[in-house]
Amino acid sequence: MIIFVKLINKDMILIADSGSTKTTWRLLSESNAPTTEIETQGINPNYLTSEAVSEILEKELRPLLPDCNGKIQKVYFYGSGCSTVPKCERIRQSLLAITPNAEVIVAHDLLGAAISLCGVDTGIACILGTGSNSCFYDGKKVQKTILSLGYLLGDEGGGVHIGKKILYHYLKNHYPEDLKTAFETKYKQSPAELISAMYASQNTASFLADFARFAGENKMHPFIQNLIKNCFRKYFTEQVLIYEEASLYPIGFVGSIAFVFQNELKAVAEEYSLCIGKIIKNPIEGLEEFHKK
Repeated sequence: MIIFVKLINKDMILIADSGSTKTTWRLLSESNAPTTEIETQGINPNYLTSEAVSEILEKELRPLLPDCNGKIQKVYFYGSGCSTVPKCERIRQSLLAITPNAEVIVAHDLLGAAISLCGVDTGIACILGTGSNSCFYDGKKVQKTILSLGYLLGDEGGGVHIGKKILYHYLKNHYPEDLKTAFETKYKQSPAELISAMYASQNTASFLADFARFAGENKMHPFIQNLIKNCFRKYFTEQVLIYEEASLYPIGFVGSIAFVFQNELKAVAEEYSLCIGKIIKNPIEGLEEFHKK
């Protein structure tokens, strides 16, 4: 957990951008006082029970808001997995327990990404982090989106997809010798040990996504370049080109994968004659700017 600035002021707004891996919180004052930033575990209702969510909030968030209890007037939580009313309500109730005087609004992280990337303008907003998603945003709300199939059937172009391909090609002995040596030097596990660890993992998505780091460390290698671009081609065909508006508006991206591999992302977008807009690592900056206004 990280806290940068302690904030003591009057009425406050708490904003959260949450993925499966981590949640970034920002506490804003109505004045021009410094912003507080806090990081906790990711809060995704697809993977966590209500009890687990409450435990994270109680142990990792509440202790860092000792002077603010009762002063937070609004909470905006944009979260991965917050795709239905029951899932949003579970998160809302857990947040109300630590911010009892606040109006709590829970929405999908796609809306948070769209607000951060587009503000009040029209565009295609994309998430490329551990998982992936996309939507068409009209400057006020998400008008179109695509059913997310999660890491087992979807999440094309995201960290799990790339990590899965990295591991697959190693286990199938497809790597050239120099890349194979680099992989074995980094992970120091036999194929049998890697397979066993994958199936024994309590969080398979995170286990697989971690191999995307290897792609980042070796992204200039021709084999990895081709692998990454193929993953992005799959993303564009499955989650971007399906919108008829994709050729009309800028396409923005949030997430660590988009940020780290932005050159490869732009190259693949050019293949499809698409216009790339903003590429930002974390949508919290844009969300803070929007809510301050």
